[in-house]
Amino acid sequence: TEPNNKGGGHNHGHHARGRHRGNSNNNNEMDIPAQRAHQLLEQMEDNPDIQPNAASYSTVIVAWGQSNQQPHGVQQAEAVLGRAHANQCANQICFNAVLHAWAKQGVPQRAFELLEAWLQDVKQQQQQKQKQQQQLETMANDSAPSSFSFSQKDTWPDVTSFNTVIDALAKSGDARAGKQAEALLPWMHDVGIVPDEITC
Repeated sequence: TEPNNKGGGHNHGHHARGRHRGNSNNNNEMDIPAQRAHQLLEQMEDNPDIQPNAASYSTVIVAWGQSNQQPHGVQQAEAVLGRAHANQCANQICFNAVLHAWAKQGVPQRAFELLEAWLQDVKQQQQQKQKQQQQLETMANDSAPSSFSFSQKDTWPDVTSFNTVIDALAKSGDARAGKQAEALLPWMHDVGIVPDEITC
């Protein structure tokens, strides 16, 4: 799904907030940079003239994922990912940041569940686009243009997405991990991703 690029010029300050680190001396305090970025995102969402785009959401997601306040941070990151997806602004950076955050927290099962749901969503997108293409071919009584795209590839998982989850599963010691990692390999083929040395 193509991200919403409206308000792109307003993202520079948003990124600046996400780059600064808060005071981590007191882990009982809310992570200030992530919280400020989150508040700015909410202001953008409430302003019809300045709608957030993929960069806006990814900045907040990354900030929460790197927060010193865990597991609150990764939970917030996943919640923002849900809003980005609902607003058709979730891209690889958004998803991969949440996958990495769950893996870093030692919760590979949640990372696996999210990747699996992401792949199912991509599959549905492909099916919808194929139906649209068939309708176009029927209406035009001719082949659709070769440039017709099934989906925006920057919203699909990449090799980093798979490697993050497979590595986390391998380190988990969970009895289900081996079969789950193997189950991801056919998905890689389906979305046109070639496993690399890390995958293997």
